[in-house]
Amino acid sequence: MKKLFVSALLILSSTITFGQNISIEQVISFYKKKLPVAEETLAAKNWELTRAEEPSGFMMGTSTFAYEKSSFSNGATSFITFRYGDDGIIETVYLQVNNTEKYNAYMTRLKARGYKLEKSRVEDGSIQKIYRDKTMTFLIKSKTSSKDGVTNTIYTFFLYRTLGNAHPNTFS
Repeated sequence: MKKLFVSALLILSSTITFGQNISIEQVISFYKKKLPVAEETLAAKNWELTRAEEPSGFMMGTSTFAYEKSSFSNGATSFITFRYGDDGIIETVYLQVNNTEKYNAYMTRLKARGYKLEKSRVEDGSIQKIYRDKTMTFLIKSKTSSKDGVTNTIYTFFLYRTLGNAHPNTFS
């Protein structure tokens, strides 16, 4: 009985902690939404705005948010960046996670949603994969970095609309 209680407590606490972050479905849902909708959704889940730049000429605006941001550095558990035009409509979503468990959960959900591996390669010290469904594309990168003798793996998910091979982040 004690083992069951401890197991249930661990599952509940990990669900609460993990549940504070965003799901891959929420990441996908931000595409083509207005920036204030995304900002309000993230703020309600304790994400902090770290940078915002307005669109200028041909340059898209960008806004970056951090989850569980460190008080002592620019580090965080996760980052999400949106690119948007003058109308504030989100055109691309860039998500960075620093947790293998979260990366695996995102990959499992992408595959369950019908995203298929189309291409992969190793470049610039990272494993790069393209997963697509009929309308959306994810460029996913896994890369390690070392600082002060500590090695960390960073996972990035770059979401954009599927346009054949026309997108600049689609490698040949």
